[in-house]
Amino acid sequence: MNKVVGILIFAVVAVVYFGAPKQLRTKENYFLLEQYIGEKLATRLVGKFEKDDVPMPKIPSLKADATSTDVYSRKEKEVNIPADKKEQLDYIFITQLMQAVQQRKIENSEASNWMNVLSQGGSREGVYRAMILGDDYGALENYDNVASESVVTFSITFLEKYINQTVNPETLGQMNFYSVKRLVCEKALEVIDAYLSTKDQAAWYANLSKSLAVNHAYVFNSETRKNKSAKFHQAWASAVATQHLKSETLLKLHKTFNHLQGN
Repeated sequence: MNKVVGILIFAVVAVVYFGAPKQLRTKENYFLLEQYIGEKLATRLVGKFEKDDVPMPKIPSLKADATSTDVYSRKEKEVNIPADKKEQLDYIFITQLMQAVQQRKIENSEASNWMNVLSQGGSREGVYRAMILGDDYGALENYDNVASESVVTFSITFLEKYINQTVNPETLGQMNFYSVKRLVCEKALEVIDAYLSTKDQAAWYANLSKSLAVNHAYVFNSETRKNKSAKFHQAWASAVATQHLKSETLLKLHKTFNHLQGN
């Protein structure tokens, strides 16, 4: 008995002085221990971990007036990018956008047209809106393809948490899948525009991106999109142009919707 007690005491002392085994040195264990034994001892046992909280900014009210032009007079954040790098990023964007929005590969002629729009000063948001208001997307909305239960549940949760709006589940459940995608993504663009500061935009985006990475990481191929740190996404959003923040939001939402629909 005394030998067992001695071994246990030795083990406890060893952990206190040398720290816990590597497999126990996790963020989850740190925050759990911190609640009971304090920051100092928790740090000694499993190492120091920073909290990943990014406060969710208050959701702004969205104007119901469809004729309001306030958003068009608001100056967006811009970031200078070398021309060759911009062209490369724009091409990646339009190919990913077509696949995410219409779920098909982009034709070479289409890619050339959209690249021409962007090279002449057009915005990524403008390309997206033209794409979903075109005849091809309109045809998809006319198909007998109602939103799945998973899509409805995701839409309701997203609208409540990130748009501060409620919607009747039965209404969504009777809508065409592509119509649901378009309407929800439109709300996302509206709320981004409604924020008066880029700091709030970045915080909103960070919370959404973390949630998508935690709950739907399997949807994304990019390690950046899979990253589960809100602070990581906040830093990314703070460093890029508003149009890049918007385009990444659209890509993430459409990809998530497609997976939830089973497409």
